[in-house]
Amino acid sequence: MQWDGVSVQYLLDCVLLLIISLSAFPWAVTAVRGTHYCLRKIDYPLIWKLLKTENITHFNAAPTVNTLLCAAKEAEKLEKPVHVTVAASPPTAYLFEQMSNLNLSPVHVYGLTETYGPITKGYHMPLWEEIPLKEKYNRMARQGHGFITGLPIRIIKQDLPEGVLVDVAKDGKEIGEIVFFGNICAKEYLGDPEATRKLFAGGGLHSGDLAVWHEDGSAQILDRQKDIIISGTLSGPSS
Repeated sequence: MQWDGVSVQYLLDCVLLLIISLSAFPWAVTAVRGTHYCLRKIDYPLIWKLLKTENITHFNAAPTVNTLLCAAKEAEKLEKPVHVTVAASPPTAYLFEQMSNLNLSPVHVYGLTETYGPITKGYHMPLWEEIPLKEKYNRMARQGHGFITGLPIRIIKQDLPEGVLVDVAKDGKEIGEIVFFGNICAKEYLGDPEATRKLFAGGGLHSGDLAVWHEDGSAQILDRQKDIIISGTLSGPSS
């Protein structure tokens, strides 16, 4: 496989076993005769050295790793863009701005172990090139839309009986739980029918993540259900 005429050079900065289990990257890069660069540990000077000298085209890392990578003394704007998959926890708009300034082109994906890894992506929208940069980075940092390999995600109201799925308004304000559907969702918890029943109450896989649904259909996580803070009639994230 080639990207802009350059063969894929993929930097693996997390445990190979983890990404073999949760994604197709090791298999896909190998299948198209790309090159894997495997690190024994997170080493920011080494990562920057590889980015600058080995023509790395892609890597993936959690927001914390990308934050420290941008803050490293070796950080400087790369000559060519490197495509970075950002996952594991919700990133900030400021992080995506920092990364973009260094020619690290981020895309956010989101999912669970129960969804075989990522199941949504912050798909780039043409409108993003016409809006102020601050708003662009805010939209890039959302959890986005469901993969084509799954059915559309839903965000459902919290104050209904178990198993009743009613969507929240797509107004970017009403908070609900993200629910997944499709054939990349887990089948069950082995040997635990009660946990399986709760996971799929009403026919969708309950994420436990609380989010708002924007008018364009993109999801934006605010917190986990167990961490949300309720004050009177207002809800807010613990962070």
